[in-house]
Amino acid sequence: MKKIRWWLDPQLGGEMFQGEFGISNDVSEETIEREARQEAFNCIEWGYEEVKEPVSFMEVLEAIDISERDILLTIKNDLYDIEMKNATLDTILVNLAIEYLDTGVANILLNSEWFIN
Repeated sequence: MKKIRWWLDPQLGGEMFQGEFGISNDVSEETIEREARQEAFNCIEWGYEEVKEPVSFMEVLEAIDISERDILLTIKNDLYDIEMKNATLDTILVNLAIEYLDTGVANILLNSEWFIN
């Protein structure tokens, strides 16, 4: 059994990570490299997410018109971050009218990014 030291330098001005693991004497360099990469990777917290592109209000209306399923909308601008479930044109307008002042509704309709989730 031999001991292998691995290191990971993210080259982001932070610390370098390192560790050790044991491995059989008769493994290939390729196997050692694969194991070292896996050990280093185990120190990294990572993930991914889909990046949604905004759609126009007209595209929202078209999606509502042809949808056979409930639509979840996210409406974002500098002042608001709103989610609406089971969105129809009625529910969008009624919810906005109930929750926001007239000037807020106009701002939301004119200046927001719309996302269909």
